[in-house]
Amino acid sequence: MLKRCGLGRPEQVALKIVALREQDLEDLELLLPQLSADDRDILARIMYHVGTFRPDWAQKIRYFLLEQGWEIP
Repeated sequence: MLKRCGLGRPEQVALKIVALREQDLEDLELLLPQLSADDRDILARIMYHVGTFRPDWAQKIRYFLLEQGWEIP
């Protein structure tokens, strides 16, 4: 039996930053303010994990979040 699992906000944000189409920018304007502190931590962990196999994507996520005023260690 397959288990259904949806994407949470941090996963959606990561995917939208990597794709970064015009519609994604509009969606990100709505999604980013809704992220809780836990969501932000998860997004940072996603970024570091993605960096293990796609460093260019991780860098894109990092730069985007830094431009939004995030502090990323």
